[in-house]
Amino acid sequence: MKFKCYLCENTKTNKQKYRHLEFKGEILQCNNCELIQLHPLPDENDIKLFYSEKYRIKRTDTSLHKEYIQSLQKHAAQQFDFIQSHISIQKSWKIMELGTSAGYLLKKFHQNGNTIIGFEPDKIMATNAKSQGLLIYNEVFNPDLIQEKVDIILLSHVFEHLIDPLDLMKSFEKILKPGGYIFIEIPNDDIESIEIYTSIDRSTYAHTFFFNSITFTNLINHSKNYNIEIINSAGMTKINWLQERRTNIIIKGVKKIWKIFNKKSKTENIYIKGMIPNNYENLNKGVALRILLQYQI
Repeated sequence: MKFKCYLCENTKTNKQKYRHLEFKGEILQCNNCELIQLHPLPDENDIKLFYSEKYRIKRTDTSLHKEYIQSLQKHAAQQFDFIQSHISIQKSWKIMELGTSAGYLLKKFHQNGNTIIGFEPDKIMATNAKSQGLLIYNEVFNPDLIQEKVDIILLSHVFEHLIDPLDLMKSFEKILKPGGYIFIEIPNDDIESIEIYTSIDRSTYAHTFFFNSITFTNLINHSKNYNIEIINSAGMTKINWLQERRTNIIIKGVKKIWKIFNKKSKTENIYIKGMIPNNYENLNKGVALRILLQYQI
């Protein structure tokens, strides 16, 4: 199948290409608008099959152990503070989240007195969110369940998993009030990030698109009815993330070797400096982007 850029429909790519580690296909970068995407994009059946049968197995780091729950809660608090610092959130507002994960960001709005509704396809995560008294549907998204228009839509690390983000943005126009907001957090990616994922982390995290501030802005310009209010780099720097991941992976490997020889692992406190790609200019940028959009008609 011949490559065609999702945004500009250009058919030519830059030289770099990487094998996608979850879906069949390659990760390519358009040589016109520089969008990075999986090619070919999976269809809806591929997506449903992967998330229902394979995603939880691959993401073993997201089992709901104590440390992971604490990291989710901390992350949700940071996201809520970001939103609250840019929007005067009214208690009468209705909030919808697509991809709630374990529910901690939506819970912040629930504690604020807001009416909330969420959608989460992962059964384990949806169950955890429901246990906190949140209205969560264990499915990808069903706009028919939205009885009244909402004031804020939340998408935390969802956009990079979509196969047609512009279509989703269009569907939001039916349920979002004029002047309403969309909060989005996505990885802050470039072609060097893909090299890191595939060579060091051995995962592409089931992402279908790999955005940065430039390509995400291009995407929103195509959607026409949304203004970018703010787009900020967030999270730890890429160099710290890289060093942390590299260290953890090496330590896990050493532990496996010790286990083979029936010896107790003493590697818990070992720190091994991460290997950094040559000529990588974005190492001091955050690993994520936090974005606020406003719906204008």
